[in-house]
Order: sequence, then structure tokens, then C-alpha cells
Amino acid sequence: MTYKYGSNESFSPTYLNLVCLRSVEEEKRKKQQRRKRNRREERKKEKEKERERTELDTPGPQRRYYGVLGAYSDATRSRIA
Repeated sequence: MTYKYGSNESFSPTYLNLVCLRSVEEEKRKKQQRRKRNRREERKKEKEKERERTELDTPGPQRRYYGVLGAYSDATRSRIA
């Protein structure tokens, strides 16, 4: 794939073109991956902000007193059980 011009070695135009195309494709792929990652992180941040907003808006978990057990229970825990 190399041509010799005097003492200098140079690559053939088609080979250089292929190498250039490959590097361009890799750059495109890297940019896409970076965009995807950034979008994912932005979505995470938005969800986190939204969650914080809703947590601030809603009151804390209601506590119930079970006289028989003699203990308080969070509403969230009782929902799971």
C-alpha cells in the first residue's frame, strides 16, 4: 500500500482516504456517545430536581401508632409490608 518517491515513503491515496473515513466515522461515533451520555446525565439531574421538589411539597411520612405493638410505624413501611 505504500509508494516510494525517491527516498520518501507515502501511502496510496485510496488507503489515506479509507483511513480518513474511518477516523471520521470514529469521531462521529464518539460525539454521538458523548451526546447520549450528556442527555442521560441531564435527565438524571432533572429527575433528581423533580424528586426534591416533590419531596419538599409533600409532608413527611405519616406515622401510625399501633397500640397493641406499642410502636410507631412509617406509612411507607406499612405500605411495603
